[in-house]
Amino acid sequence: MTSRRPAGSGDIPIPLQCTVTIEVSGDYAQLEPVLGELGRLFGEQNVQVVGRASRSTEWDEDRAAQFVAELKMPALVALRHIAEGAPKVGVAHVQAQMTKAGLPITPGTLSSIGFAVRRLGGSPPFIRDGYQRAYLMKPDVAGHLLTALDAEEKRRQAAGPHHPPGWAPRRRPPRGAR
Repeated sequence: MTSRRPAGSGDIPIPLQCTVTIEVSGDYAQLEPVLGELGRLFGEQNVQVVGRASRSTEWDEDRAAQFVAELKMPALVALRHIAEGAPKVGVAHVQAQMTKAGLPITPGTLSSIGFAVRRLGGSPPFIRDGYQRAYLMKPDVAGHLLTALDAEEKRRQAAGPHHPPGWAPRRRPPRGAR
């Protein structure tokens, strides 16, 4: 079976370009597996995620200060690396920087970020894009957070170690005095 071509078309291939837009909505954590599969199917470079990492109007200096005051040290360090790399920093890069600082990322390392977001309400300061393997943060949000992180670091250094009232370092008995 042969096909007839229009007169004058010769053997020149006709380029075909197609754009497909798929719109999904919902909680990013629920959609991440679906978006990851789309990235694997179509190739990561051909899939774009248009998401809402945060609304700039939500994040001002006061909100950023409240947010970072609630974070534990490993989350503060990770947040600094994410903010310094905004608008997009690779997950592997943040993990490498955390490991260099002696704070490898474990499943609970960033949990205080999630808890702080829930307590304050609103959108998180960044999203983790599973198929770009990157953290995404708006530059103006990053600026507010970096200012707040600097102030929080100074505040914690001035306050010294935090211990509950009545806490004292544990004294070991001398060797052989057991």
